[in-house]
Amino acid sequence: EEGDRPLFGQVVFAAPDVDADLFRAMARSFAPQAQRLTLYASEDDWALTTSRRLHGDAPRAGEGGADLLRDPAVDSIDMSALGEDMLAHTYFADGSSALADMLTLFWRDVDPPRRCGLEAAPAEDGGAVAWRYRPGVCAESLLLELIGHLRRADVRTLAQAREVIAATVADSGLAATLEAAVAQLVDGG
Repeated sequence: EEGDRPLFGQVVFAAPDVDADLFRAMARSFAPQAQRLTLYASEDDWALTTSRRLHGDAPRAGEGGADLLRDPAVDSIDMSALGEDMLAHTYFADGSSALADMLTLFWRDVDPPRRCGLEAAPAEDGGAVAWRYRPGVCAESLLLELIGHLRRADVRTLAQAREVIAATVADSGLAATLEAAVAQLVDGG
C-alpha cells in the first residue's frame, strides 16, 4: 500500500554486466521496492569492455565515463578513478574507497551529495545527475574503521561522533578530516 516502507533497503549494483537500456527499464520497475538503488561503474573495466564487444557494442550498465548510466531511479557513481586490479573489474571490493562509500550508504542512507568523496557529474544534455568518486579525499581506510565504531556506539549526532573520534583518532589533522566527512552523515551535520 502507498506509504508502506519499501521491501528492500539499499540495493547496490557493482559493475553489472547487463545491457544498459534493459537495466534502466528494470531499475525503473523495481525502484519503488527499494529505499535506494545505487550503481557503481567504471570506464576502465576491461571485463565490461570485452562484454560490450561480444554484445554488438551495446553499452553495459556497469560502464562509467561517457557511457555512465544516468536515470533518476538510480544513484550512478563513476568509480573510474579506482581499479588497480588487472581487469579493473573488482574495484568495489579491492580497496577501501568504494567500501567506505557503501558502508556510509548502508549505515545512514545518505544522499550522494552528502557522502565524502563524491562530486556531481552533471549530464551535458541536462539529464539526470550522476556522481564521480574522488579517491583520497576521505582517509577511506580509516573512515571505514571509524564508521564501524560509530555504528557500534549508535551515534546519531555530531557531538556523539566527536566523542568517538576523539577516543579513536590520535592525530588531530586526521581527526579533523574524518570529522568533516562524518559531519555530513549524522544529524546536525
